[in-house]
Parts: sequence; C-alpha cells; structure tokens
Amino acid sequence: MNDATVYFNDPKITRKIVRHYYHLKPGRFLTVFLLWWFKLGRALHFMSETSYQTHFWRTLLKQPLTADQWASIKPRHNGMDTLVAQIPNAILEAWGVTGLGLPIDLNGQPTGDLPTVLDRVAQTDGQLTVGPKFYRRYLHSIRRREIALRVGRRTLTVTQYRRRAWLWRLRDLVTLLIAAYGITIGALIIATNRYNFQMVTDIIRRPDVLTMNALMAIVLMLILYLLFNNVGVGILLGSLPTLAIGITNFLMLKYRGSPLRYIDLSLASEAKNMGTRYSYMLPVKYLLIIGIFVVLALIVAFLFRSPSGHFGWRALLAVAVVIVSALSFKPLFLNDTRYTDIMAVTRANQWSGTNRYLTKGVVYSFLNTTNKDQLLPPDDYSEAAAKAQLAKYKNVNIPKNKKVNIITIQLEAFNDFSKWSQIKIDPSVYAGLHTIQQEGVSGELTTNIFGGGTIDTERKVLTGYSKTPPITHPMLSFVDYFNQQGYLTEKRHPGYGWFYNRQNIERYLGFQHFYYKENYYDDHVSKDFIVKDSLVFDNLESSLKKANKNGQYLFNQTVTYQNHGPYDTNFSGTPLVTWKDGYNKSDYAIINNYLTGVRETSNALLKLVNSLKAYKEPVVLAFWGDHNPWGGAENSTYKMLGVDLDQSTTTGYKNYFDTPYVLWANPAAKKTLGNSFTGKGADISPMYVLPEIFKRAGYKGSQYMQEVMAMEKNISVFGENNRYLSDGKWTTSLKPSVAKQAKTFHDVEYYMETSPVKRN
Repeated sequence: MNDATVYFNDPKITRKIVRHYYHLKPGRFLTVFLLWWFKLGRALHFMSETSYQTHFWRTLLKQPLTADQWASIKPRHNGMDTLVAQIPNAILEAWGVTGLGLPIDLNGQPTGDLPTVLDRVAQTDGQLTVGPKFYRRYLHSIRRREIALRVGRRTLTVTQYRRRAWLWRLRDLVTLLIAAYGITIGALIIATNRYNFQMVTDIIRRPDVLTMNALMAIVLMLILYLLFNNVGVGILLGSLPTLAIGITNFLMLKYRGSPLRYIDLSLASEAKNMGTRYSYMLPVKYLLIIGIFVVLALIVAFLFRSPSGHFGWRALLAVAVVIVSALSFKPLFLNDTRYTDIMAVTRANQWSGTNRYLTKGVVYSFLNTTNKDQLLPPDDYSEAAAKAQLAKYKNVNIPKNKKVNIITIQLEAFNDFSKWSQIKIDPSVYAGLHTIQQEGVSGELTTNIFGGGTIDTERKVLTGYSKTPPITHPMLSFVDYFNQQGYLTEKRHPGYGWFYNRQNIERYLGFQHFYYKENYYDDHVSKDFIVKDSLVFDNLESSLKKANKNGQYLFNQTVTYQNHGPYDTNFSGTPLVTWKDGYNKSDYAIINNYLTGVRETSNALLKLVNSLKAYKEPVVLAFWGDHNPWGGAENSTYKMLGVDLDQSTTTGYKNYFDTPYVLWANPAAKKTLGNSFTGKGADISPMYVLPEIFKRAGYKGSQYMQEVMAMEKNISVFGENNRYLSDGKWTTSLKPSVAKQAKTFHDVEYYMETSPVKRN
C-alpha cells in the first residue's frame, strides 16, 4: 500500500518542518519571508511547481541540518510501505521511509531532474492512498480505481468521500443556520436591556421577523465559512457584528434611553474617549449567553471536519453571496412600508420610538436606519417647487438702528424638575431660572433627543431644519445671514473640538470663529475637564464687550458642558430633594448630584442677566436645555421620582422630550426693538428659537427665515415618530392643507441643504 499524502502541503507538517528548522538555525529566520514570497508566486501561477520546489528547498536548506536532526521530526505515516511526497528524498531517507520524493539533497541542491507528481505516482503499484488535498491538487485528472482517500483514521474511496463531502457541507450549512438564529436570539435578549422581554418572545414566534434579524448573521457566517472552509471560524467571526449591535443597543438604552442608529457609528471615537465615565460591563447572565455560544462554536470548530474544496470555487461562491446580498439589501431592509407593516405595534406603544424599534428586532431596525441619517431628497422632491416657494420672499436686511447683539446659550442636560409637583426640591435650585423666566419670554422646547445627542438640538437652532442633516461640507445656515449683516459670528464650547467633529462643522455652518478647549479654554479660562458655567458665562460677557468695543455686533452660540451625565451614585452634600419612602440611595444620589450642578448653572445665569441689565449696548439672550438629563440605568431615577415617561401619552411624551427655553432682552435691547420680551412662549421645536427672536425683534431675515416663520404658524413642533404640534394640538395626521405646506417646506429644506455655499 502506498501513501502519497503530501506533507509539505499539509499546514501542520509545514509549520512543524519550518519551526524545527528555524529552532536549530535561528539566525536564518528572516528567510521565512522569502519562502512566503515563493508560495505567493506559486499561488498566483507566476512560478511552476518545479521552479517553486527548487527555490523553496534551495533557500531553506542553504545551511543544512544533519540526517539525525531531520529524523527527530519524523511524522507518523501509518505503516505505509512507500511515501510519495513533495519533500526531498534526503529527508525521507532521514525519516527511514521508502519514498518517491524530490531528487534534492540536504543542502537543497538538485541531484537530478525533478519529476512531476504524476510521473512519480506512475511508478507506484497497487492501491494508492492519498489525502483529499493531494488528490484534488494533483490526481483528480487521472482515473485509477486503486486510489483511496485517507480522512482522519478512515480510508474511503473517492466516490465515498464525495458523498460524505456533500453530507458534511449540508451538515455545515444546517449548523450555520442554527448558530445564526441562536446568536440573533441572544443578541435580541441582550439588546432589550430588560426593556420588555415579551418583545423578544414575540419576535421568536414570528419566523419572518426573526429571519429578517438573522439574515445578517447568516450571510456573514456563510461568506466566512466559504473563505476559511471552517464552520467554527465562520460562526465565531460571523456572529460578531450581530453581537456587537445587541451589546451596543443595551448600552445605548442604559445610558441614553434611545436605541442604536446607524449614524451613531460615526461617534465611535467620541464614545471611546468618554468611556472612562461609563461602565461597559455587561450583566453576568448576558456574559453567560456569550460564553456558552463561544464554547459551542469552538467545539464545532474542533469536531467538525470540513471537506476539502478548491479555494477558487469557494471564493467565487463567496463573491456571489456578497453580490446577491448587496442587491437584496435595499428591498429587504430599506423598504419602509415593509418595515412598518412587518409587525403591528400596539396602540399603547405607537408613540414610543424605542418600542417601535425593538418590536422589529434590533438588527433589522438598525439596518433599516442606514439610510435614515443620510441627506436624501424627500419623496417626490421638486427643486422647481422649492425655488418657487423661496422666490415668494426677499432677503431683508436688519436696519442699522435696530441691530442688537444676540447671544444664545445651550445648557447641557438642563431641565426644570420643579415642574413635577410630586418632587419636593429646595427652592434655591431654580431661583435664578424662575427669576429670569418672569422677566423674559419662557416656554417649552420639544427636542427630539433624550439623555444625549446634544448636536441635534444645537444644529437645528442654527439651521432651522426640522431634521439634522449629516454635515460633511459647507452648508447654509442662519449664521450666514448674520455674517451678511456684518455681525461677528462665533461659537464657544468648553469641551474638545473633535467631539461631534465641531472643529470642522462650525466652520461648515459659517462661524467666523470657534473657541474650544484645546485652542482657547485651557489657556484662557480653565484647564478643568469640565469648565464651570460661571466661568464660561464670564468669559462670554468679556467677548461681547470686546466685540462691541471694536464696533461689531455679536452673534454667538455657546454650548455648555457642566451637568453632563452620568452622575455619581454617591452623594455627600446637603440634599436638595426631600427624601420619601420608596426612594433608593443610588437614584437619590443621582438626582441630588444633578441638581447641585443645576443650581450652580441657574445662579450663574442670573448673574449674567443682572450684569447685562446694566450694559449700555442692546443684548438679546436666549438659553435652553439641549435634552433631559441621564437618569440612571433604564431611567431608574425618573421612575423613583414618579416622572411619567410613557410616550404613548401626551404628558409622558412632553416629559420625555421637553426642556425650558427663555428669551430675554436687556433694557437697551427692549428700547431699540420696541418690544418688552416678556410673556408666555409657545411650545416649539429647536428650529424655531431664532425665528422667535426675529419675530419679537421685528426682523424679517433671509428668505429661508421667512419660510420657517410661515411654517411655525401651522406646525410649531416637528416631533419624533411623525408627531406634530399643529394648531395647538398634538397629532400624527395633519390636515390636508397643512400636510401640503409641510411637503413644500421639506422640499425647501432639502434645497437649502444641498445648495452650493459661497463664502469669503
């Protein structure tokens, strides 16, 4: 019986020979790169098999080993009489094996012409037993009934092997499917963060929904299986994206109360840099789910033998899977009608974006958002209609005798918790805020975010857009109008300039100057990681006076950082909230730590306002909260305080999204503008903050500003999940006339977002 298994092409034997050789000849280690170069040349058919073998052994054996040294790594050959191998005859002799190898000595020099494998096989008699790889590479073209294939400890005929190979492939595919569905269910369990476990069981009962969530894992596992020809590797690597989506969604719900969206991936670097402030450790039971899956995948990788297959064919199949997947992605995952209809949302949950997201499954919902944060035209977009709408207005300059300084301050996580009567809060916390509210215009700002995503609010204020577009290039904004009016325009933020890419985007939006931690605050205000609002406001006032001294009016947007979550779960100061039965220590600490910072901000605002009262130049000040604060894992602090966050009700919706805003003018501005700037303000979206100022100032502004003002008359809030405040009522179904106006407005928005920007 002749064993023609090619040891050299067996990765294990190759590694053993090379490792043994370089262990004894460590000084020649760098030549391994040359060997790899030869192997690449052979794989790409730049070298013939004969040339490859000659160069390889000549290079490896340039400093030979003795016969005794080679004998020390003799492989087991199952008692075969003759060995046909792509190994020098000299090494076979050192192993004490009768073989038909290569006529190469231990110095790597040929001792004769190198015969082909088929030539040497022709010299053998009787049954020929070979490995599947050797058969596929060298012998599949010949027809010898005596050829047998050795698979592990079994010897099979070629026909038997091929039959088993198909069974192994079928077994592997079934295993991949089971693993894909298994890891998807695990990811769904992790992703819900105990939000509502029934959502997971509902998805499992719906094969169509479960399959939509499992498709990504199925495709990735299949591609990797084809490339590596190992079902275990395919399962382990192919499951990572699905698992990552589940874990990330868990953390998003825990710390921000909102699910993972595609646009959040662009903030990965910010999350990494903020990582020390949050705990990313998963609960033990979730770690157990992941651990069990990994162990099972490793067992499969170890036990399941993969049939030998030509890499070229497997790579071709993998490319075909990629192409089919790419062509199927849009109709499967970006079809919003199908996404909406695939699972009915209960009436109680129709207002909750998180509920709507989770009922579809986290993977499916995440993939559905891949085109939601891109700059895409509205349905049936008409550029002509947008231009015609804007043409109804003319840009109107601000009269010189009516110019005032406009300062806007966005306050980090600032909200008035005293509006919830069941919470007994020390009056000193909001004394400053309430005083300013009585002197100015105060109302509720209905944001579209909760616990994070501050740029959504700040950029809507600057642009007047109902949805924040991805800003990757210069884009028209209200800042341009102030530049045209000769204002000094500046942005200030005591945090890092790279955070949310502000250092570039503020320039894209038209600001003449952007002052941030690295280029200003560290050297001129404070090197503290979180700069107190009192210092930020004092510095802002100095900037105002400097601009006015130079004969310029100032338009400023300042975004603060004090009061950013998460808040410590230990509190050692004087409590600002009266303790009640049912409260717990950690959430009680969170609310007291939060309110301690808010009191400092409230007092700093009052100090700024009192200083501006005496300032001779006219100043209009606007400030607002960007979103509600983080309130513990799964909003535990809000639950403890009895704050209703159920978005299915108007009260819960407003509690979830509303923050206070105030428009205030100093005496000089009131005189200049002829407006008292007092009274009750309407509930508005962030896009209407500057239009509200312009209305009270008597400014008409740019064409787009006038279009936004006209839109506000009929829709004052563009809320989440197509929820609107229209004609003073919350609704998801606009009147036909208002819906038509909104359609035209969205066309104008897109036209503005995509218009080329010309700036000096």
